[in-house]
Amino acid sequence: MKILLQKEGYDVHEFYDPFMALEYFKENFKNFALVITDVRMPGMSGIELVSKIKEIEQDIIAILISAFEKDTIENEIKRFNIEIAETFQKPILLKKLRLCVNGHIKKTDIEKEERENQRSD
Repeated sequence: MKILLQKEGYDVHEFYDPFMALEYFKENFKNFALVITDVRMPGMSGIELVSKIKEIEQDIIAILISAFEKDTIENEIKRFNIEIAETFQKPILLKKLRLCVNGHIKKTDIEKEERENQRSD
């Protein structure tokens, strides 16, 4: 995934520890538009990580990856009361992930441009 997204021109930061990812995000949140995380990780679920990230930056786009079907993680998502843009079940089709990321980033760029145009009017 990292190589695919880098080939698309994105800066990608990869972490194997959710606590390190959260600390890095706290220091650099203005540089992020999107977060992709696995649901099951040691010490903190990806859903909990997204919840903590959204406390810092509410508008961040979150994509979850899980070996489980979406129905099995819905309760946890509801418990944390967070918005998840997309959920992918493993194995992931990289082409579909690429299209998803590109779509969300383009949408974010358009919304940002619209806000800037409204300020200048």
